[in-house]
Amino acid sequence: MSGTFSAESLKTDPRSWCVSADVKSHERIPMVLAKVALRRKDFQFVRSVFNREFATIREGEVGLSDLWQEMCLKEAEQKKRRALTFAEIDEIIAIAPPPRHLDFRMKPAAPNRRNKKKTG
Repeated sequence: MSGTFSAESLKTDPRSWCVSADVKSHERIPMVLAKVALRRKDFQFVRSVFNREFATIREGEVGLSDLWQEMCLKEAEQKKRRALTFAEIDEIIAIAPPPRHLDFRMKPAAPNRRNKKKTG
């Protein structure tokens, strides 16, 4: 059946998909390809996507940081050849935060102790 999407189509290398140059040049397309590559455990391709600059990603978007963390966790699982424990997941997330150029998450500001009223 032509024009029908199937799981079989994901088994081909996503970089070989027939996509126009205009579409390929949009920075969101490599993000989608990186998600597919991550499922295929092609960590080298995923890391290559992280080397580009992202101009249209806005503050508060978590797609890149989530992709980074998922890659780190899947790499660790592959090295250990087993599923990670909750403690290992927490440790990896703590020691491998997304690089600054990929981290657009909104974080609550640290409390400003100088402006707090003293009680008592």
